Amino acid sequence: MDTDLAQALTIPERVVRFLEMSKPAAFCDDCIATALVLRRAQISTVTSTLGLCRGYLRNAECCTACGRNGKFVTRVQTEREIAHGGGTQGHAR
Repeated sequence: MDTDLAQALTIPERVVRFLEMSKPAAFCDDCIATALVLRRAQISTVTSTLGLCRGYLRNAECCTACGRNGKFVTRVQTEREIAHGGGTQGHAR
C-alpha cells in the first residue's frame, strides 16, 4: 500500500483495504498488525467489529500468513456483490 495513502486513511480504513485486497484469505490480528505496521490492540478492535458486519466473517480458520489456527477475520462477498458480478472469490453471507 502506498505510504502516503496509508497515512491518510484511518486504521479501520486501512484494515478494510488490506482485507479487500487479500480477499478471500483469512488473517490473524497479529499478521494484519505486522502487515500494516500497527499494534495488535489497534487491529483487534477493528476486526472484532468487522466480524459483525455484512461482507466479513470472523470464524475459526487458518491464518493465510502464519498458518496459526484461531478465530480470524476474512472479507467475503455479499449477496449483492455476487448478484452484480463482483467476482467469483469468497463466500456469500
